[in-house]
Amino acid sequence: MIGQQRRRAGIWICGEWHPLAGNVRVVTFRDDPYWDYRNVQAPPGVERERYLLPRRARVEGVGTVPVGTNLEYARQATEVAILHTDGLRTARLTQQVLIAKGLSTHFIIDWDGTLYQCADPGTYVALHAAEQNRRSVGIDLNNDLPELHGRHKGQAYRHPEEADPKLHRRPVSEVMRINGARVQSYGYTDPQYITLIELIKVVCSVLDIPMEHPVDERGEVIASMLDDPFGFRGIAAHWHTSANRWDPGPGFDWQRLYHALRGEHNSFPMLTRAGQNVADLLAPELVHEAANELYRNNERGGGGYYPIGINQNWHGGIHLHGPRGREVHAMVDGVLVAARFGQGRTGSEHNTPLGSNNFVLLRHDIPMPRTETLRVFSLFMHLENLDTEHNTPPVEWLRKVVRLHEGEEREREEALDLSALREDDPLADIGLQDYDDPLGMQSAEPYLEVGRRLAALRRGQVALFDLEPEDRRILVPAGETIGQLGMFDDGDGMKPMVHVEVFADGSWQKAIDMGTHARFWVEIEEDVGRSLRIETDDILGLFTGTSRRRHSRSFFQRKNREVLPTTIEDFFAVPGENETAREWLRKAITRHVSEWSDQVNWVKALADAQTWAEKTQQFDRLFRDRTARRRDGVFTREIRRFLPFVWLNSEVAEHIGLRFGGEWNGLLYHFHPLYFMLWLTFNSSSRVQALSRGMSARRLRQERERRRREDERRRIEGASPDEAEDFPTDDETWVTELEEDSPEEVLRDFWGRPAPDEWRPPD
Repeated sequence: MIGQQRRRAGIWICGEWHPLAGNVRVVTFRDDPYWDYRNVQAPPGVERERYLLPRRARVEGVGTVPVGTNLEYARQATEVAILHTDGLRTARLTQQVLIAKGLSTHFIIDWDGTLYQCADPGTYVALHAAEQNRRSVGIDLNNDLPELHGRHKGQAYRHPEEADPKLHRRPVSEVMRINGARVQSYGYTDPQYITLIELIKVVCSVLDIPMEHPVDERGEVIASMLDDPFGFRGIAAHWHTSANRWDPGPGFDWQRLYHALRGEHNSFPMLTRAGQNVADLLAPELVHEAANELYRNNERGGGGYYPIGINQNWHGGIHLHGPRGREVHAMVDGVLVAARFGQGRTGSEHNTPLGSNNFVLLRHDIPMPRTETLRVFSLFMHLENLDTEHNTPPVEWLRKVVRLHEGEEREREEALDLSALREDDPLADIGLQDYDDPLGMQSAEPYLEVGRRLAALRRGQVALFDLEPEDRRILVPAGETIGQLGMFDDGDGMKPMVHVEVFADGSWQKAIDMGTHARFWVEIEEDVGRSLRIETDDILGLFTGTSRRRHSRSFFQRKNREVLPTTIEDFFAVPGENETAREWLRKAITRHVSEWSDQVNWVKALADAQTWAEKTQQFDRLFRDRTARRRDGVFTREIRRFLPFVWLNSEVAEHIGLRFGGEWNGLLYHFHPLYFMLWLTFNSSSRVQALSRGMSARRLRQERERRRREDERRRIEGASPDEAEDFPTDDETWVTELEEDSPEEVLRDFWGRPAPDEWRPPD
């Protein structure tokens, strides 16, 4: 159930548990010893002492050393994830057959999407891909994989008895030439793709394996063994590393995998229904249907609209509503750059009188074709309190922070205390410094404290995280849980919600070619003032008619053009009305002062709000009568309610990589976060791939002959792969742990093999 507290499914890498996003069922070797290769006894006739070998890394000046639980060593030693097909009807049968052949793998994904982890890919080498074993992670996908091109053409696929023919449908592939052979077979089920995508995201993120697959100049997957398989880093088919293989077959959807991993299938920030995320739905029409539900959640929830708030103020994000504790997800792969969790410092269950000011900020550097990298930031504000000492409720990004930073001395965490009002403070220009602490700041908590890493996070400060060196970055993949809905008062009482925002500096204009993408975006007139009040005709013109032409001239000529809160609320909330105008606003790119920055003139911002006429008069009396100022503090108390939400100043902006140039003014560009994610998923064409080259037909024949001779030599000499377990430290002879299959056996297995039940090892 969404929002229910439970331990996520996850996998083990270098002895540490890593959760998987999405609704994935996982059984690990720690859950069920049946799947644990460490204790497998080889059956009669199989010369095998171990099914797993210790993974080793080459350390300069030392030689090769066991990885053990050292993640940095594991990242050096693993370079490729190799996809296999088991050729069988169930994962359990796959495990039996692999053991009978003296082989092993790290992961098996069953027909129903269940993931079985058989070994720790960071600590152990599995025997699945010949010479590539020592540098690879093995992933087996369950598929009978009959060869349909030829005498098997038209063969019906046999689902397991428990399978749902609709949910677990396997489409028939086109005919494809792989390693010189024309083949046709069945593809994979939707649950298998969903599990594979989430698995690869975690494995590649943790082990630093590029999320690329081998493509040619046309962007099409290479259909033969690679010309230089040891020079490739990324995700490969078994056929890319062996001239005798064609798994995972012609029915594997590389485009689906690519879109999911390269960010063109990302994640909704919140799910309204389980199993309704982008990667689950995949089809654009289904994704947009789910997005419309989130649009309605925001627009009918009251108050937190984009780009206008209920009081005619600039609002750079949207509010999403749900039950308290519902999970919030990263929308795009990113890097953690800042966070704050105050943990109820006001003495109540909320951090501030208005509710939660907890937030997580991610930076996203998105490669774009033929242009600069697109840098945007995603902000998630009003999150539920997080116990940063014990990581409860558990989030993966904090676990990574603890692992990287907990050992450092807290005394060396130098905080940048910016609590005092400066001479250039945004309140200075109205003369507040002439009075004795008119905002009561001396008795209030500091409204902006900045520090570094874990120590600052635990002190309740704005914590900044490392961007350099690269190995100290906290990577947060799309779909990962970053927090939960917290409580916030948006003017109608405390409600569970999250404020989601996407913003950028001016560099986006070089990264997004508006000549190509003009139909997707609308650039709104900039507002460079320090008040949050909207005076832009493009926006105000929507609220007294369907177009600007329907406004009276006097409306645009009036100095104080007011739009009532009820008018704004009805514009967004009434079903069936203003649909075109709302869609237009979602495309809006705005530039205005950020409500989170120290550059907002809060006195003017509140005075401009329509509900503040009476309070403005009270504030005027403060200047005329000091006695009244001490007696009448409504206005000043209201400003103090907003200050705890300020977190963005020039120091923070510079650290996270906002390129503002010159003097800091707090002006940012804003995008509708849901619309931006959908544009990135389906319309950005942010496809930047590394090109590879496949072997020629002549090279393929030579490679098959080399493998045949190697197998023959090993057979005559009686050599056992286990002889390489000593792992010499001064050469690379230990890398040649080979499969036990000869080329003839491979061809028989995949083109003329016996029925799967005949492969079952004897009881």
